[in-house]
Formats: sequence, structure tokens, C-alpha cells
Amino acid sequence: MSARLVITLDEEATKNYLARARAITAAHIDADCEPIGVTLTVEISPIPFWCSVSMDGFELGEVAVKLIEQGHTSE
Repeated sequence: MSARLVITLDEEATKNYLARARAITAAHIDADCEPIGVTLTVEISPIPFWCSVSMDGFELGEVAVKLIEQGHTSE
């Protein structure tokens, strides 16, 4: 079986992610440190539509998770 898990942040979550990632990167550069990157945490519930994405404990917004199997899609 061939499958892919596709995780998509909505527009607001993407905006929040980019703002926080830029701030973290800028702080490291200003401190003359190598930027370390960021960690996203995606929690996937077996109940549809109960998925969340956060960064350092800050809820970013809506996230959609799809399992795409060869020939069909399951949300």
C-alpha cells in the first residue's frame, strides 16, 4: 500500500507560524548565534476535525490532515 500524510495549515496558522519563526530567527541572529529553526507539534485525533498545530506551546490555528492512499483520499 502506498500512502502519504498531508498536513496543511490554514492561512491564519501559516501567518502565525511565519511571524513566530521570523522573530525566533531574528533573535538568534541579533545575538550573533546560529539560528536553530523551530519545532511544530501536530496532534492528530482519531476523531475527524480534532487536529491542532502548535509551536513552543503556542496554538497556531487550524490544521487539516489527510491520508492519501493510492486511488482515494481519507480525511
